[in-house]
Amino acid sequence: MNHLHTLVQRALSERSLERAEALSERARVAIWDLFNELLASGARHATTEPEYPFAHWHRGLALEAIGHSSDARNEFNAFAQGIAATGKPVPESLAQAIAEKLQQYGLEGLYKEGGSTP
Repeated sequence: MNHLHTLVQRALSERSLERAEALSERARVAIWDLFNELLASGARHATTEPEYPFAHWHRGLALEAIGHSSDARNEFNAFAQGIAATGKPVPESLAQAIAEKLQQYGLEGLYKEGGSTP
C-alpha cells in the first residue's frame, strides 16, 4: 500500500492524472481485499484467541471503514475488555488513537491511555 501511495504521489506531482487515477483504483481494490481477508480471519480467530485482543481492534477498524459502526463498536468493546483482562501492553504509538476511538464509541470508561483500566 505504501508503494502504491508513493506512486500515486509521484504521478500527481508529474501531473499524470490518468496514471494517478489508475493507481488509486488499484489501491482501493487492494484495500477492500485486505479488509475482506481481515474480516474473514478475525471471524475465525478473534473469539478463539482471547489472549490476542488486538484481533478485535483490527476487526473494529475494518468494520468501521466499510460502514458497519454497530459491529465496529462491539469489536472495540471486546478489544478494551480484552486489554483489561489480559493486561496486554498497548504500544505507545497507538495509545492516543485507541483512547480517541474508544471515546468516539462511548467506551472511554473501559480504557485509560497507557493501557490501564479505570
